[in-house]
Amino acid sequence: MRFAMKKIKLNNIYLTIASAALMLLQTNLMSQSGWYPLESGTTNILHSIYFLNPNTGFLAGNDIVLKTLNGGSNWLIISQNFGGSSVYFIDQSTGFVCDGTLYRTSNGGVNWIDKNFSLLNSVYFYDSQVGYTVGQNSQIYVTADGGLTWFQQNISLTYSNFNKVKFISSNVGFVIGGRAFFPYYGIIYKTTDGGANWRQVDPSVQDIEFTGISFPTPTIGYLVGRYQYASSGVIYKTTDAGETWIVHAVINKDLNDICFSSTNVGYAVGEDGTILKTTDGSTIWNLQQSNTNLDINSVFFLQDDLGFTAGNSGSAQKTINGGISGPPFAVAGRVFIQGIGNATSGIVKAVKYNRNTNS
Repeated sequence: MRFAMKKIKLNNIYLTIASAALMLLQTNLMSQSGWYPLESGTTNILHSIYFLNPNTGFLAGNDIVLKTLNGGSNWLIISQNFGGSSVYFIDQSTGFVCDGTLYRTSNGGVNWIDKNFSLLNSVYFYDSQVGYTVGQNSQIYVTADGGLTWFQQNISLTYSNFNKVKFISSNVGFVIGGRAFFPYYGIIYKTTDGGANWRQVDPSVQDIEFTGISFPTPTIGYLVGRYQYASSGVIYKTTDAGETWIVHAVINKDLNDICFSSTNVGYAVGEDGTILKTTDGSTIWNLQQSNTNLDINSVFFLQDDLGFTAGNSGSAQKTINGGISGPPFAVAGRVFIQGIGNATSGIVKAVKYNRNTNS
């Protein structure tokens, strides 16, 4: 069959069409550009990002807390009286920010109540009622009533800084961090009874501080950390619910956070805009093209393709395709040729034309 070739100019896009009876392009050509910047509206350091759903999300940083209702396109300041190293929302109304102390809101960030703690670093809720907050001097607190009241849990190891807390079931959870004084080494504590008792698990690695934790399944988990004396990061993996951990990757950049969106797909972020991605459960990590060269402190994914980062100088990023840069590009919509109409088959090629350079 012999095809007729036609060229059509539409809004500075040339379409070369080969078909027996072919169409005209509807003008919604979208490039899949990997990570793209979000305008946070601040130059403050951002430490933590958290999304409830594709539209509603929160940023916490130095002396600022921000909220978006449209997927990060616009951000509303909901606090300039305090900021935080960690933000977590149970639902649209109830949320928490760690800023040494712990702040709680019950109306989406309009008002905040100071729970009067000190030296806390991170907050996490397993469900709407049970949550944990951890910090310096080996502090661990638990709540069973949605954050209204908190009770301290005892731990044997002193002089430790706990950076993150994560529970994989109602009973099994972890706190991670590092020893505050020499000799420095990374610390992982595990509980199997909801925090009533904690025990240290390996590795207690010299010169490392653990900074991020993610468990895509009850048995498979990941840690990232950074070395105390050099600019380098490390990724650990467990396949036995955190009893043993094996090094899976080392990179010459500090790593600050990790998030797995599914069993095999995960992202690690850190120094100088570093974004690493694995699609095979940490066998291979590939460096992605970041939209910033500033340190990234937090990463959060709602699903494999939809994710966000937050970092220094107010930098924030978003991806809707798992961070993959084009080409290839996606052409979306219908093609229609006036006088011919729609065709049921054929090939379309879209070329962007720059009239300034005639190329």
